[in-house]
Amino acid sequence: MASEQPLLVFPSFQRAKRDKGFSIGKLPHTPSKSEQIKRLGPQFKRLQQAFKAERLALQTDSQGLFPEFVLVIETRGRIEDFYRAAQAIGIGWLGEIDLDGLEPDDDFYIPDKNGQRTEKHLDGRLYLGMTDQRALEELLRLWGRFKEEQPLGQGNAKWRELFSHAKEIRRWGVKDRLIDYGILDDWAQSIEDDPSAPVTFRVELWYPEKPDNSSRQAHQQAEEDTVRQAIIAGGGEILANIRIDEIHFHAFKGQIPVSVARSAFRVLESEDETGLATLFRNNAIRTFLPIAQGIASLPSEGEPSIFFSKPLPNDKPPVVALLDGYPFSQHDVLNNRIDIYDPDILLSKYPHPKNMRHGTAMASLIVHGELDANEPPLSRRIFCQPILEPDLMSRNEDEHIPETVFAEDRVHKAIVEMFEGDKPTAPTIYIVNLSIGEQPFFREISPWARLIDWLAWKYKLLFLISSGNQGININLGLDESTFLANTDKKKIQTLLHHHQKNLFDRRLLSPSEAINALTIGAQHKDYSTISYLANRVDLLPSNNFPNPASRLGPGFRQAIKPEILLPGGRQLYRYCLTSNGAYSIDKNKIAPGQKTAAPDHTGTGLTNDCIYTRGTSNATALATRAAAKLYEVLEGMKNLPGGDCINRDTTAPLLKALIVHSATWPDEAIDVLKTVVPKGNKQKRGITRFLGYGVADPARVEACVAQRATVLGAGLLQQDEAHEYELPIPVELSNTTEWRRLIITLAWLTPVNPTHRVYRKAKLSFQPPKDLLAVDRQHADWQQVQKGTVQHEVLEGKKACVFQDGDSLRIKIAAQGDTSQNFDEAIPYGLAITLEVEDQSGIPIYERVREKLTVRIVASV
Repeated sequence: MASEQPLLVFPSFQRAKRDKGFSIGKLPHTPSKSEQIKRLGPQFKRLQQAFKAERLALQTDSQGLFPEFVLVIETRGRIEDFYRAAQAIGIGWLGEIDLDGLEPDDDFYIPDKNGQRTEKHLDGRLYLGMTDQRALEELLRLWGRFKEEQPLGQGNAKWRELFSHAKEIRRWGVKDRLIDYGILDDWAQSIEDDPSAPVTFRVELWYPEKPDNSSRQAHQQAEEDTVRQAIIAGGGEILANIRIDEIHFHAFKGQIPVSVARSAFRVLESEDETGLATLFRNNAIRTFLPIAQGIASLPSEGEPSIFFSKPLPNDKPPVVALLDGYPFSQHDVLNNRIDIYDPDILLSKYPHPKNMRHGTAMASLIVHGELDANEPPLSRRIFCQPILEPDLMSRNEDEHIPETVFAEDRVHKAIVEMFEGDKPTAPTIYIVNLSIGEQPFFREISPWARLIDWLAWKYKLLFLISSGNQGININLGLDESTFLANTDKKKIQTLLHHHQKNLFDRRLLSPSEAINALTIGAQHKDYSTISYLANRVDLLPSNNFPNPASRLGPGFRQAIKPEILLPGGRQLYRYCLTSNGAYSIDKNKIAPGQKTAAPDHTGTGLTNDCIYTRGTSNATALATRAAAKLYEVLEGMKNLPGGDCINRDTTAPLLKALIVHSATWPDEAIDVLKTVVPKGNKQKRGITRFLGYGVADPARVEACVAQRATVLGAGLLQQDEAHEYELPIPVELSNTTEWRRLIITLAWLTPVNPTHRVYRKAKLSFQPPKDLLAVDRQHADWQQVQKGTVQHEVLEGKKACVFQDGDSLRIKIAAQGDTSQNFDEAIPYGLAITLEVEDQSGIPIYERVREKLTVRIVASV
């Protein structure tokens, strides 16, 4: 192995102003004014009739429906900054939702250069606002003036633009509440399983903007009261409620009789809402969702193993927090390595140590990695706060979040208690492991993800979250013998073609779409040895891809998610003999997989049981372990010149940058996926769904070698500021055709705006310096890399380039408000830059970069 050298740090940066760019969004062709009047006129009439019906219902309905409704305006094309115009006429702003891939029609389309209709898909937007009688009257007044071609008045110009581009104007109705998020399917399954048992649900309430806290609280209390009354009046029961103002989250969990639930299915057959239960017509409710329980499932019985003594942790405070099930801390590999804080006394929910499965496995992987790899343990203890408990009514007694609790509530309390109050429970935490997921991500960012983003920003934390597993059968249309007769490449292509056709079913599990977090997918890899294959089948004979059960991206607004893949075990399958080419997931406790500690399943006091498991939870635990090791590297750099940039604010983004910095797309994966993902200008985005930024190797960024130098920077940026870094380049690279690679990774934490369609308030970015080194962008799409809070650029080249001794690459990190937003806060970021050549080139990259940085340090002193 090449001799390792310590990471370097930029001694300083130059302050600058960001380069102001601009973009002009192209609006589609719209119908004539007369055609719009013909289209929208009846819609406005229905709005008036609906509001009159609401007022009549308020006089006769003892449940007291909320005396407002939510106005929905759907456009073709996107009207920017419309919220100000809406608020000006009294509409309580609720937010915007971008719509993509809309089909053109004769009225709305993208014209070609001759003005003729094309079949290109359109962008659009939903605008949502709480509307009362006064706001509706003002809206109708503006509509009347628009029809008569009269001035709309000061501050109302956006309405003219909106009326021209509106496809539909209506109220948020029962279908919106019940159809999109799977509650009817969930109820249908529940009724089929037990026709007499109540059905459960989760409702999220609207959270409109109000001018002050007192009016907002009064409004929320009124919402809450009317929903409570509607649930109880329908014979239902409230199981839990939650309100977290910082993320605009107000919700209930409840259950209702089957008879009430059955009325909801009428919405699939008729527009008439009069026969529906009052609860479903309640205007305070945004949507009904199934109750997702964050189930963490592992086999229940391990096998004894022999362990050799390893160094105990030091007495330094923990920097890693595990939010999971209760770990079996008496295990030989975990004893004296975990600090457990259990304020909810969840230990009492575990009747037997054998139920402590998931938290034990995660703790084992964080502390030791795969036991088969025989790596040194972490040097510090880890902090664990249980948030799961066993479901003793289920067949396997899997750990879960019970129906009577919100996952958001347990996570919120756990993190706040770490840092707030007279006795914070774990104020030294920087890294939080969350290997749990709930419902599939769908278009809008979930409350749990919003919570994680806010907590990450407020407490400057790095959350590591699993992308989730998909455990349903995989139907390849081939029986086992036919599949096994294929070449390995053909097997891989067959599986990936299946995934490509079923992308919707393989979406991320929330909260892994959180933009401040790092989301981890499972690489089809582990350290185990297969001694007995039996009738199990490896559908993916390669280590260079996500394992077949690992869920795929993208994330919110097409952000790259999961960002990286780390080993999550080789996941085998079994052919379903009675099927036509279907394979079911194998949950066997034997290899292949990742060997972890397992709890005592016998009740005899065993402390050395182990088990083989697989999945994105495992990969996330390994990412957490890598972050903990990199934290120690950063600690050792604080006293270097320039090392004072490493502090409480910047450590989390530096860790995020370093982990992603180690990622790359394997050549085999690129070659195969190019045959699977449709060709065209979006092929790179399609490949990114599978690979993210690539397969990561965090150990690679713990140190440098002679032909590879990694330099770190960090800081705080205000809006429209920029920091410029100069990376010295060895003169030996001038006038040579030696292969070279430049990797630049920028990560940051952003405040968020729950009511803004973009959500992310702060956008940081850089333009890679390509010309001086004659390198070109590789891998991910250059626009998509700027969608989240990590920009990772890989550039390579072999062309001869000419420059002078002393020349440098200039990298400007610029901060701006994302899409017309402003922020007052200083944004913490971390930067990692690597320059490398082939080992056999002999070019002393590290030494030359180190020398030049040292000269700058001396000059600055």
